[in-house]
Amino acid sequence: MAASNPAALLKDADEAIARNDPREAIRIYKTFLSQHRSHPRVLRVRSRVVTLYTRLGEYDEAVAVGERAGAGVEKDIDLLYAIAQANMYGGRLRQATETLERCLAVDPDHAASIARMAVVLMSQKRADEALKTVEAAWARGIETWDLDHVFAQLAPGAARVGEAIDRLRVRVDEPGLTPAARSGVSMALATLLEKEGDYAGSWAAAVRANRIVRTGWNADLHRQGLDETIAAYSADAFDAMAPIMESVEPRDRLVFVVGMPRSGTTLIDQVLSAHPGAESVGESRCLELAAASVRLETPDPRVLARLTGAKRSAAGAALRASMGAITGTDGVLIDKTPFNDRRVGALASFAPGARIIITRRDPRDTALSCFFRNFASGMEWSADMGWITEIIRERMRLHAHWLGVLPAHAPWVSVTQARYESLVSEAEPQARRLVEFAGLPWDDACLRFSERKRMLPTLEPGQAGQGVYTGSVARWRRFEPHAEGAFDALHAIAEELGYEPA
Repeated sequence: MAASNPAALLKDADEAIARNDPREAIRIYKTFLSQHRSHPRVLRVRSRVVTLYTRLGEYDEAVAVGERAGAGVEKDIDLLYAIAQANMYGGRLRQATETLERCLAVDPDHAASIARMAVVLMSQKRADEALKTVEAAWARGIETWDLDHVFAQLAPGAARVGEAIDRLRVRVDEPGLTPAARSGVSMALATLLEKEGDYAGSWAAAVRANRIVRTGWNADLHRQGLDETIAAYSADAFDAMAPIMESVEPRDRLVFVVGMPRSGTTLIDQVLSAHPGAESVGESRCLELAAASVRLETPDPRVLARLTGAKRSAAGAALRASMGAITGTDGVLIDKTPFNDRRVGALASFAPGARIIITRRDPRDTALSCFFRNFASGMEWSADMGWITEIIRERMRLHAHWLGVLPAHAPWVSVTQARYESLVSEAEPQARRLVEFAGLPWDDACLRFSERKRMLPTLEPGQAGQGVYTGSVARWRRFEPHAEGAFDALHAIAEELGYEPA
């Protein structure tokens, strides 16, 4: 029998979090909220649910759960701040600003809210105001890791990198920091040391940051999942469904950008969504939920074989509707969820006309960029270069399958490949090719995407307003002498993909 005692429920939720099962923790917390509405920890529990949904990328649900507290939300700074975070990561700058202002109305010296307000300002290309916000907090005696972390992002533009490094070096060993905070400070230090040309120090700081939060990742389970996907969506499977696909309603105004994280999905999304006839849904769960609606979130050849044309059309309609609900537009819609690459087969089974862009980047640069990034929950593999190498190798195998099987056996969807290095070195011709692939006429706005004031969770706030640049091409070469063989296995993958050998 499921626990109903409040202490037992909270204990069960803590255990779910400890084993990295946020959805189970959310389920338990929601049980607590429904059964113990007058408990003194209700607001704290609601705040945790908001935070967990935010980590899962489900920002709308996060905000909705938080605001259900009603008038009580205005009395709890942690809950308000959690809602602000969800708004911020969801790209809703106005709502994020409004919620942060509510936080500061409760506590004008709330350091985390001050830091996040500075981040929002940075994302709006108002770096000078962001810096003044941080300095004003310091002047009032507010000294925290949050503010130093934001200052580290502002420092390069203000020619104050040395000052930021000094602050971070002191802060990284401060007693009492949570592991996540200490890791974040160490990763910020790694970024600044790289800017100063201290690649050995930068690598060491990144290694430390990842070691702090490193948990576990099952490479065998990941490989097995991709094996099942490839087997379920074979050439024979697509050939068998070809007759029924003729009766399925087309979805030719949907574009999915997929690939490894840090391989250029955000750049392509920015280029395409700058077009006046297109809009991005960001990294959404729309395709995941549409696949689940027809029991294809987990590949199953038997389910696939029995899926009727009507159910396929319904799943495609639900996909289009959910994406349209996010943007409020009816133009071309772009989803840039990298690991939707494993759902490409499901997409092809119920959304004829959909267009798929598979990103490709030098795996050594992809691996390094992942290693230097504090990802949210679900990216545990990114804390270890060996794990990153394994996931890149397996994802490249999956991408090769789609590029080989779809054109010949599922011609009702379109697929192309976009190489990051080509896009940054030949911006206009590559952008024109991708815009045409998306079914859009050319518009010069696609080369001016950096002028848009958008909050993109996959970009550092300091990158706001930065257009196409080549500085991250062959970045791995700066670090290899200090990486103690971490790139060795990646060299063979790179050569197989046509990149220059070490």
